[in-house]
Amino acid sequence: MTHTPDPLEALAQSAAALHRAGRATEAEQAYRAVLARAPDHAEAWNGLGVLQGSQGKTDAAAASFEAALKATPGDARASCNLGLMRQQQGRLDDAVALYRRALVLAPDLVEARVNLGLALALSGHTDEAEAVLRGVLADDPGQAEAHMNLGALLERRGDIEAAMASYGRALAVRPGLVQASNNLGNLLKARGDLAGAEARFRAALAADPDHAAAHMNLGMLKLMQGEFEAGWAGYRWRAKALSRRPAPLASPAWDGGDLAGRTILLRHEQGLGDTIQFCRFVGAVRARGAGPMVLQVPTPLVRLLAEAFDGVRVISEDETAPQHDVQAMLMDLPGLLAVTLSTIPDAPYLRVPADRTQAWRARLAALPGLKIGLVWRGNPLHQDDAARSVPAARLAVLAAAPGLSLVCLQKDATAEERAGLGVALDAAALCEDFADTAACVAALDLTISVDTAVCHLAGALGRPVWALIAAAPDWRWMAGRDDSPWYPTLRLFRQAAPGDWAGVLEQVCAALCTGEFV
Repeated sequence: MTHTPDPLEALAQSAAALHRAGRATEAEQAYRAVLARAPDHAEAWNGLGVLQGSQGKTDAAAASFEAALKATPGDARASCNLGLMRQQQGRLDDAVALYRRALVLAPDLVEARVNLGLALALSGHTDEAEAVLRGVLADDPGQAEAHMNLGALLERRGDIEAAMASYGRALAVRPGLVQASNNLGNLLKARGDLAGAEARFRAALAADPDHAAAHMNLGMLKLMQGEFEAGWAGYRWRAKALSRRPAPLASPAWDGGDLAGRTILLRHEQGLGDTIQFCRFVGAVRARGAGPMVLQVPTPLVRLLAEAFDGVRVISEDETAPQHDVQAMLMDLPGLLAVTLSTIPDAPYLRVPADRTQAWRARLAALPGLKIGLVWRGNPLHQDDAARSVPAARLAVLAAAPGLSLVCLQKDATAEERAGLGVALDAAALCEDFADTAACVAALDLTISVDTAVCHLAGALGRPVWALIAAAPDWRWMAGRDDSPWYPTLRLFRQAAPGDWAGVLEQVCAALCTGEFV
């Protein structure tokens, strides 16, 4: 007797086959056709969720996996898949619970064990995370993702050598494991092995040509090396690589061409220092035929930038953008303008009203000797803040230098920190926003800062500034130089090794004795 296949199951099998073949549009249509006939078809919901997740549609994928679990509450794989979406949404406690549920349903589901290890690590439960991952590897040393996730855990702990070894073992098992290659590239770059880092980023892209983080990281590596054309192209991938982005607008993106009098909105996207660094391109955009220009920036910068750029409307990030024809992110401007090392717009490009600077000079006149501004830590939410910030106590050596007065520019400095440094004036307490801070910086003889916004501010004002830079610096400080093409009045003092602030401060003290600040 001839067996007639069930039409619905045949369609479900066809959807899965299309999915495996990479025919995403057709696969989605087939999954939805199954669900139109059988809204409780768990396998179709699960397959659709996997497809949506692979396209970066995290919220839609989560909804599909929830539907799969509603249809079949005992589906361990759907629970694991939903856990991964919750993890990507930053809902780590939910992710951990879903992975644990999956393992109750299917104790041998290796994917759930591996993902549980990473979610525990990300949520700070590092000891349990390590036990889970090492347990997976004891059972099967060939689990590449477990090696990779253990590497990520060790990296978060600061055990860089062990992390690199784990990433290496992951790649030995599966050479095309993209995230392991990308992670290893970042660690090699941090160690100064730029050639090795580039090789890993390119290996990641060979395995997945659309891997946004690898494109972005390769772009930042090229920027660090002064190869701006390739660098800006790669850096644009941050729009897909970074999870924290401004809400998109419906208006078209500017392509860098002649604006022909159109209104353009320029939007900030990252930190205060980034905004200060890249607002220098306002004039270059105007030269492309801009009509009315609107600059949308963080609230603490509004007054400063409104005073700096004539004819530009400056609004806060909290305000609704006015009507405009095109828009651009500030940090895309150098790529759109094809900026090279030799065509970076000169500093200074910010200015402070003379009366405000004079008021600060009068206030500082009572202090003896040279007036030196200090900033020793940045935004604690910055992912690299632990490496770039200096404990205030380490800067106490500056207080012993003769002939100077230390002025605190550090927001939220404690009384103990100020006392330990022998601060002569807490200027930060007298500043409401960056317009006030700029006036103070303009009146100082020198500003010494870690890699944070005040460093950019002093450079943009054309004032002498010394930056204390970690061994693995941000791309903008480039490699192997103690000056900066971005700020002619900036001098860089780099760590010779991670954590070596003592060596940096020894150089700073020696330089202070010369009295030459630029």
